[in-house]
Amino acid sequence: MVGAVELILDDQLTRRPQWATELGDHRGDARLDDWDPAAVADRLRATRAQRATLAAVDLAARPAELAVDVAILADHLDASVFALADLREHEWNPMVHLPGEALHALLARPFAPLEERL
Repeated sequence: MVGAVELILDDQLTRRPQWATELGDHRGDARLDDWDPAAVADRLRATRAQRATLAAVDLAARPAELAVDVAILADHLDASVFALADLREHEWNPMVHLPGEALHALLARPFAPLEERL
């Protein structure tokens, strides 16, 4: 169970490098979120599958802390599915495609020397 949650979270962070940077995961700092229609469709498919995986988990015998973490991740996945499938802001809002927030996350937080962040 814990392994599945870690795999889901790692996949989400890999697919959303800008979100990962905001959370302090700097593996994808050199990349922007991919809004190509094929990438969005793949992310939606994966997110729905990940949500189904979480829904099948019996949390009754698990520690309460894990149940809370799984609930938070499930809410994130639900919000992602809604954003990609229903809201589809990436199709009509040009602000989604601008790198300003990604650059701000790299410049405003001193997680590494400025030269490295640049």
